Amino acid sequence: MNSKHQPHRCRRSHTALGQPKAWAIGEVRDGQLAASLLGGLGIDDAIARITRINGTPEVRAYLTDALGSAIALARQNQSVETGYAYSPYGQTRKAGVAD
Repeated sequence: MNSKHQPHRCRRSHTALGQPKAWAIGEVRDGQLAASLLGGLGIDDAIARITRINGTPEVRAYLTDALGSAIALARQNQSVETGYAYSPYGQTRKAGVAD
């Protein structure tokens, strides 16, 4: 297994037997890791967003449509936290809590 780390972007990717497996990006606020975005095989294939609230990790999963566009962000208890809609030209509208 190979790992690549890009410090200027806080991105890490993994490969096994020469095939990409996953990627992760860290979001830094005030010098601290505030959130992580876990992705799959594709460059825009976001799977989950992990944040820490009062020291406890909170995992939110991205729900996608048939084209792979994120249409909602769901909490661990399966409730939808944020919904996303797109105009025909790709402009995004958010409904609910937007982090």
